[in-house]
Amino acid sequence: MAKKRTMLSINYTTTRRLKRLMNVIESPVAKSNSSITNYYLYKIAKGEYDNDVKPLPKREKERILVDKEIRDDADEKAKELGFKSASDMLDAVVRLEMQRVNEARKKSDKEDDEDDE
Repeated sequence: MAKKRTMLSINYTTTRRLKRLMNVIESPVAKSNSSITNYYLYKIAKGEYDNDVKPLPKREKERILVDKEIRDDADEKAKELGFKSASDMLDAVVRLEMQRVNEARKKSDKEDDEDDE
């Protein structure tokens, strides 16, 4: 009889780390994302990591008053794009904007250095 299968959602960072582990581990369990994930899930179920890892503390969220109509529209758009909420999408947008700011700053610094020469 075939084994029952189900979906497990893991974040992008964990997926990247699993792929790096697949490259490092020389074992039959490291041949696919599914096999290495099952391997670690099995070890978790058997209690091999009970004393090694602790859950990350939940971050305190700051509450900010915003326009309800805008928030509702943003929530709807965020859900259309696959986000859980407007707040989750806002986190992603802020990270993207910070990355753009840092890239622009680096570019500006390079241009300033070239002008000095």
